[in-house]
Amino acid sequence: MSEVNTDVCDICGGEIRLGDWPFCGGDPSKHVKAESFGDDPMEPYVDIQLLDRKDPRCDSEGPFGTRGVRITSRGQRRQLMRELGLQYGSQRFEERGRKFVF
Repeated sequence: MSEVNTDVCDICGGEIRLGDWPFCGGDPSKHVKAESFGDDPMEPYVDIQLLDRKDPRCDSEGPFGTRGVRITSRGQRRQLMRELGLQYGSQRFEERGRKFVF
């Protein structure tokens, strides 16, 4: 049988196994298996600007009845943007010597 590597958290005193999330903020229940690293499901929303409204992937309606694609995770959004050749994150633009960050 293989031995499971465990350790004790210096902050909360909870047990940490190999692969668990190391940051607890004092709450031992936060030491759970780390799987997604930021791609956890989030509050779903309908993005009405990412795709053309006639795209078959636009299967949901936004707050004003506008067709859009339902986004449930950051990973899903990044994958869709990669397919469309769009950059994920802030971008820097220069205009007449001035720098703008969007």
